[in-house]
Amino acid sequence: MDVVLYQSRHDGYRNIYAIEPVSGQKVQITSHTSHDAYPHWSSRREEFIFSSERNGWWQLWSLPADTDKTARQLTGPGSWNAYAKWSPDGEQVVFASGRDGKPNIYIMNADGAMQAAAAKTNAADNFPAWSPDGSMVAFSSSRNGALELFIMDTRKWDAFPVAGMPVLGSFPNWSPDGEELVYVSHDTNGKGDISILNLGTGAVSRVIASSEDKNWPTWSPDGGQLAFSLMRDGDWDLFLFDFASQKMIPLVQQPGLDGQASWARLSEEVWQELKISKGR
Repeated sequence: MDVVLYQSRHDGYRNIYAIEPVSGQKVQITSHTSHDAYPHWSSRREEFIFSSERNGWWQLWSLPADTDKTARQLTGPGSWNAYAKWSPDGEQVVFASGRDGKPNIYIMNADGAMQAAAAKTNAADNFPAWSPDGSMVAFSSSRNGALELFIMDTRKWDAFPVAGMPVLGSFPNWSPDGEELVYVSHDTNGKGDISILNLGTGAVSRVIASSEDKNWPTWSPDGGQLAFSLMRDGDWDLFLFDFASQKMIPLVQQPGLDGQASWARLSEEVWQELKISKGR
């Protein structure tokens, strides 16, 4: 079954939740008197990775779905680490780190070992995302001034502009078939909109006919929907966009910064276990 992971601050602290879009059932994955955010799920490992301030300024932690296991810290103090994504095979993690003064893209093993810069620049490289086959990582970079979308080949870790041309934007995420990137484009006032880039043709299309500020788009596993954050009435809420109906569907609307969504494909057994062991 497909669920949407997200962070919410409605109880005063950021914590991580999961919601099943059809039924609306919610599970609180973390409950801590600190901030937890930026969740990502590995189906191969049946494990969450997220950023937390529970033991330092935004460090990476992993949390298995097993009932008898607790969160484990993967990165150490000294700088922030965030926006982590499991590789498709569950063996590696790509993330952004401020340990070099500006954000750079780092990679490490699933257990936190062998942390190394994928590419060091004097610019800000941020928001990495694996391609579905694990051969590439998309990210945003200011190496040419404004934030543009780049891709790194994971065999050589060399970077090049997406589709061979400048595309201004941030928060890239791959379509399940690997043929498109959804990302956030910004107008002159900094307001975010959601666009899709076809990597084969270079064509860019605007997705949602709404002037409201949007952020953090991510594709559903079947490619039929996007989850994203939308600013409405002074607060970020979580919405879905359905490609077939071309409609926005409210998913989580409550005070407290709901967003930073990612999709997870869970077995029914894991979902039931989460509701029992970590549900609150």
